[in-house]
Amino acid sequence: MAIDYPELVDGLIFVAASVDPDLEPNETWFRAPLATPFLKWILPRSFRASNDEIYKLKPELEQLVPEWSEIKVPAIVIQGTKDSFVPAANADFAKRMLIHSSAQVQIIEGVDHFIPWNHPEIIRNAILDLLKNEQLATNR
Repeated sequence: MAIDYPELVDGLIFVAASVDPDLEPNETWFRAPLATPFLKWILPRSFRASNDEIYKLKPELEQLVPEWSEIKVPAIVIQGTKDSFVPAANADFAKRMLIHSSAQVQIIEGVDHFIPWNHPEIIRNAILDLLKNEQLATNR
């Protein structure tokens, strides 16, 4: 949204975000067949949704790479060091790509992927920090 509709976005918070296409595992060998109509129907609904999302993620992330520089709003990137789903290097990628943003990276020691459920205070504090951001205040 920040790329396509910048007038609608005042700031961004990335939480355990998988954003670096090079860090996405190559799982097409099993995800592609599961995405076909023939096999898709045998998957439980939650697995089907997950497969659809992850199967298309890497090519979509690759398409976004040249567009990151269009993001000009303040951003906070939150990543746990114990995240077994999203490597912490994704936060480094976001920091490198947010060249026109006042981006902050928060690496949270000992925290896993489930930050919204296990540590909602981290997100609440990030929202409050973002609201205090001077760049954000001048955009309002």
